[in-house]
Amino acid sequence: MKKFNLIDIVTIVGITTSILLVLMFSTGCSMKFYKTPEDVRQCCERVSLHQKEMAQFTRYCKVALFLANSENKKEVGSGVRKGARDAVNVCKFVFGVNSDEDLLAALRIVLSDSRDQIIKEMTEYVINVLEERREEFSGFAVCPFVKADRLADQLHMDIFDNTKDSLVDVIKRFANSGKRSALIAQTNEEIFGDETKSYQEFINVLLEETGHGTIAALCFNPKDDVEVEGYNPRSKAPYFLINMAYRKHLRKAHRALKPTEYYDKMPKKYLTYLGVKK
Repeated sequence: MKKFNLIDIVTIVGITTSILLVLMFSTGCSMKFYKTPEDVRQCCERVSLHQKEMAQFTRYCKVALFLANSENKKEVGSGVRKGARDAVNVCKFVFGVNSDEDLLAALRIVLSDSRDQIIKEMTEYVINVLEERREEFSGFAVCPFVKADRLADQLHMDIFDNTKDSLVDVIKRFANSGKRSALIAQTNEEIFGDETKSYQEFINVLLEETGHGTIAALCFNPKDDVEVEGYNPRSKAPYFLINMAYRKHLRKAHRALKPTEYYDKMPKKYLTYLGVKK
């Protein structure tokens, strides 16, 4: 996992701004110079990509605004503040505002909208992928128990943005929700495919160390290459997702599935990844 220092963040703001400006003029399906795709779903995919890029850009603008106005001269040097101020000016241009206060207000609106969009995409992933019955899973849903939790309002959905809160905060919100399971989108830190398992182990250690050892975590990374007969439901995840559930419920679920054919087509690699012994 790449850790960004202050200069990296400001640099990324500039790069992301350039990308955003290109996206603003290339992803809209209604622009005259843009050839409308034959399949309307391609248009929706481009709009969805635009929304994700805009949400990411908005978060970088928020960081740049914080750095540009920082009074901590020891940690945030003049060069960083100047670079951040340049980035803030670009953000103001994109959002069509003149003052820092107006920019902050605009960012809050977009971040609020983006949260709704992220939750919507997560819900669609649950319904269309995790709840779907598949032959690769012997006719079972990919996650056989998630539908019951969702319909009973026992699925806690949240977003982990490490520019706003910590993973411990996210854990506490789930623990205090009173719900059986959680699905959390990690939106602004890239986790590579070969890091998923170690990151998952880190979260489980953190759960133990913070007094939440009755909860276990399982990560869904769109970059994971684990498959069942060529089908990889993780690759369809809209974000890096952290699934949390109480261990007692997981043990009960495993006992219910073990005598069935649910695990029969899973290769050893997939079973090992899940930590399942048949």
